[in-house]
Amino acid sequence: METTDKFLDLSGAISLSKSVAAKAITIVNTKQGVRTRLSSQLWKDLGKPEQIEVFLLDDNVVITEAHNPDNALPVGDKRYIYGTELAKKLAELAGVDFKARESNGEPMSAPVGSYEMQPISEELNGAVISFS
Repeated sequence: METTDKFLDLSGAISLSKSVAAKAITIVNTKQGVRTRLSSQLWKDLGKPEQIEVFLLDDNVVITEAHNPDNALPVGDKRYIYGTELAKKLAELAGVDFKARESNGEPMSAPVGSYEMQPISEELNGAVISFS
């Protein structure tokens, strides 16, 4: 660790203060099905998109602003993504068991995952969500 006079040299360091955030999504179990809700900060970091794409990568999920209309998922009111299969897969990756939560009297919504914004291509950033 290099110091310049009395100060730490941060010229080669990467700031993580704005790029790492906790609780990326909330998985909500309703009578109509399981839904996913983007956190306010994640939605802002993605550029407040009206549509997103979701990619599975090992044990992580990557969310980007939609660039392929065939894979686009609309972001609804209050940042909800309506898609039971997607929400079930995210709940599985995050280890959320709604039957156990219900029997324990826990809320039927579960904030999960942390994310870090990463460059995906020259013009596209994405949120890499991890559940560990």
